[in-house]
Amino acid sequence: MKYRHLLVPITLLTFTSNALCNVEFFRDESTGKSFHSDIELSLDGESGNYKSKNLDSNIGLAWDDKSSHFMTMIEHNWQSDSEVIEKNNSFFHMRYTRTLEEGQGNNFEVFLQGKRDSFRNIDSRLMAGIGYRKTTFNEINERFNAFGLGGFYEKEKGHELNVDLESKDWRLNAYWHHKQPITATVFVNNVIYVQPSLGDFGNVRVSDEFRITNKVTDKAEIGFKINYSFNSEAYRSIKKTDFNYGTFISYKF
Repeated sequence: MKYRHLLVPITLLTFTSNALCNVEFFRDESTGKSFHSDIELSLDGESGNYKSKNLDSNIGLAWDDKSSHFMTMIEHNWQSDSEVIEKNNSFFHMRYTRTLEEGQGNNFEVFLQGKRDSFRNIDSRLMAGIGYRKTTFNEINERFNAFGLGGFYEKEKGHELNVDLESKDWRLNAYWHHKQPITATVFVNNVIYVQPSLGDFGNVRVSDEFRITNKVTDKAEIGFKINYSFNSEAYRSIKKTDFNYGTFISYKF
């Protein structure tokens, strides 16, 4: 059993990384292990002339029996600035993946996901979907790739200028995860998601996260991450594009 605790948030410049991409990173770490857990916790604060508090928590659990893989993740982010709550966001994800052909990298998956994002005026966003997943691994250069293609149904509730809004939609879900070593201890990861509406391909969401991780020891890691996200149909008071980056230290035991 392995637990990961985020010991020191060295720098966090804007927002935490995109939860959608975190799902794929956690799946990669947990695949092939009968049981895997991941716990991250970060607490920051300032007092005096300027008061602020920030709490980030992330719990992930996964089970794998070679022919099937089940994982669940829960995240919460809370931030206040001078006693005013700036963010109160939550996210959960459950996914079951079934191997169709052993050793061929062909998989079928289903998932259920929920999200609340006060910063983007999203009161609730529920998704349920299915898809096909193809994985490849090059033993010579140790490059790993995972490609996914499927669809999901989405129901969202939000608000704009004190007006409650609700929408329902079917979306295509396509993703690519690439991982490769640079040296014996340094790894590069990139995950990109593209999710257009089936009714209007101009209505699209894109999320991309890039990570460089350095294994200091078998248990300790340091890393740097960059995340980009785009929503063509964001609420009018919300910018369509987000960009954030940060560094981290983690320890497993």
